[in-house]
Amino acid sequence: MKSIIIDKTNVPENIYYLLESYKEKYYDWVISGGFARFVGHKVFNIKWGSELHIVEYLKNYGGDIDFFSTSSVCNSTFASLETEYTISSFLDILHDYHKPYNNLKADIVTFGSAFADNSSVSFYMPKNKYGKLVCLNLRKQFITKFSYNNINEMCDNFDITNAQWFITFSNNKIELIYSEEAKRLDQLELIDINKDIANPFLASRINKYITNRGLSKGLNSDSKDTFNHFLISAATDAWKEDFVNLMISEDLVRFSTRTKEEIIDRTKSSMTFEVLNQLLKLKLVSAKDLSLFIGRWKTVVRETKGVVYPNPTSYKSYILDNIYSNEYRETDWASHNISLLEQE
Repeated sequence: MKSIIIDKTNVPENIYYLLESYKEKYYDWVISGGFARFVGHKVFNIKWGSELHIVEYLKNYGGDIDFFSTSSVCNSTFASLETEYTISSFLDILHDYHKPYNNLKADIVTFGSAFADNSSVSFYMPKNKYGKLVCLNLRKQFITKFSYNNINEMCDNFDITNAQWFITFSNNKIELIYSEEAKRLDQLELIDINKDIANPFLASRINKYITNRGLSKGLNSDSKDTFNHFLISAATDAWKEDFVNLMISEDLVRFSTRTKEEIIDRTKSSMTFEVLNQLLKLKLVSAKDLSLFIGRWKTVVRETKGVVYPNPTSYKSYILDNIYSNEYRETDWASHNISLLEQE
C-alpha cells in the first residue's frame, strides 16, 4: 500500500474543505470505496474521476460516502456521529458549480439499513410556496455489520481490487492510502476481482463499475478463474452466510408462514436470480454458463409467429419476419435466455 497527504495542492478546494470538516469528527473512521476512489482520481489525474465535479459525482452518479472502522467504533451510538449541519460549511462545495446559493436550506434524515447507519442531507432552495429545488443529496453510510482491524484487513475482504482506496484522518492529517494495483487498473479502465468470497452483491458492483464508474473495458484476464468460481457459487446458491443473513430480518422470520430454513433457501435463490440478470445485461455469461441453471426458474414469454410478405424492393423475393402474437406461454428461464443468446 502507498500513501499521499491530501491538501489544497492536489485536490480541488471544495473536496479539501469537505474532508477537512470530517477530520476531527470522524478521526477514528476510514472513508473507503467509491468516494475515496473518486478523490484518488483527482490526486492522480485519472480520466474518469478527474473530469467530474464533486456535485456531479454525488448528484448524477448516485455517489455516497462510505465510512468503515473497527468493531469498537461500529458499536458506538450512531447519534454521536451526526451533529447538525451548518449550511455555510457546505457552500464551499457548491460555490464554483452554479450561481451562488444564498438561500440554501437543508433537510436531514437518518435511518438504518441492512448493514449500515445512514444519513442523507438534502440541500435545496425554496422554489415557490408549493415546492423546493433540490441542489444535492449528500449521503453517508457508516458500515456497522462489517468491521476491520486495519486497512490491510479491509483490502483482503474487498471483492474488487479497484475499490482499494482509503482516506484516513489520523495525526491531524488527511491521508490517501491506496493500492498501486487499484491505481493501475483504473488507469487501464479494467476491473479485477480480488478474491472469491461468494458474495451475491458482486454482480451489481461489477455492473456499476462498468456502466457508471469508468471501467468500460470490463474484467481483466486475471479475473476469469475467480469469475468462474463465482458462477459455481451462484449455481449452487453457496452464498456466504453473512450476506444471506443481511437480507433476513427478525420480523420476516416472525411473521412468515414459512420456516426459517425455507426463507433462507428462497432468499439464496432470489439472490442467484438477481445475480444472473445483472450478468446478462453486461453480456458476461455465455449459453454454456446458463446451462448450469436449467430447471431452476420459470418465466412467461410472449409467443411469436412467422409472417411472410412480399419484398417491396423486388417482386421475386419475400421477407420472413417474426411478430408477437397475443398468446403467452410458460417456459424455462435459462433455456429461454440461452436461445436468445444463440440468436445474437
